[in-house]
Amino acid sequence: MLLAFGLTVLASPARAEKVAIASFKMSGELADTARAALRASLAGGLAAAGYDVLTDETLAKAMKEAPGLGGCETTACLKRLASVAGADRVLRGSLEVLGSSYHFSMELLGPDGNTVARIDDDCQVCNAKEANDSLSTAAANLKPKPIIKPPPPPPPVRQKMSLFKTLGIATAVAGGAVLITGIALVAVDGNFSGPPRTKLDPSGTQTILERQRLHTLGGGISLMLVGAGLAGAAGVLFWKDSRRPKVDVSAWLDPTSAGLSAAGAF
Repeated sequence: MLLAFGLTVLASPARAEKVAIASFKMSGELADTARAALRASLAGGLAAAGYDVLTDETLAKAMKEAPGLGGCETTACLKRLASVAGADRVLRGSLEVLGSSYHFSMELLGPDGNTVARIDDDCQVCNAKEANDSLSTAAANLKPKPIIKPPPPPPPVRQKMSLFKTLGIATAVAGGAVLITGIALVAVDGNFSGPPRTKLDPSGTQTILERQRLHTLGGGISLMLVGAGLAGAAGVLFWKDSRRPKVDVSAWLDPTSAGLSAAGAF
C-alpha cells in the first residue's frame, strides 16, 4: 500500500519593530495642545508604517534606569537609550513653525546608531489639521530602504547536441581509426612476419628457416578507402547540422516586490 501525505507549515507573522521617539523638538508659537497633537500625529504615522511605538511611560522608565541619558541627543546616547528601552529603532527629529508654515525633519536610527531613514519636508501655509496630516504622512513613509541584492546570473543554457552532429562525431572517430589502421597495414606490407628462426637437426647442423613476408597491401588500401568514406560521411553530417535552423534561448530574473520572477524568450 502506498501512503502519501503532505505537510504545510504556516509562518508566524513577523514581530513589529519597536520605535522610541527619543527626541522631537518643536520650536515656534505652539500651544501645549497643539504640541501634544503633533506628537500624537507623529506616533500615529509611525504606527501606520508598521512600527510598535513605545509609550512615553516606557521611555520615562528607561530614563530612570539611566538618568544620564535625559536631554542627550548624541548618537552614543540614543544607542544606549535604545538598548535600555528595548527599542529596535530610535527617532530623532525636530519641527519648526514660522507663521503658518511648518518644517519638520525626522531621522530614524538603527541599534548601531547609523541612520537608516530620513525625511525633511514642509507644509507651507497650513492650518493645524493640515500640519498634523502632513507630519503623520511623512512619518508613515519613514521606512528603511530595503536592501535588494542583485539577482544571480542566469544559469548557462545547455543545448542538446543534434542527431546530425552526434552521428558526425561518431562517424569521424570511426573513420579516423579505420584510416589509421589501413595506413599502418600499407606501411608494413612486404616486411617479414618476425625475426629469423633457426632449426637444429639431430646431427648438430643448424638450418635457417625461411621467413614469410606480410601481404597487407590490399587490406590496407581497402581500410583506407573505408576510412576515407566514413570521413566523407562525417563531413556530410556536419554540413547537415550547420544547415538546420538554430534556436536562440535566453533567460533572465527580475526582482519584484514579491521576490524574483523568471522570464525567457525562445
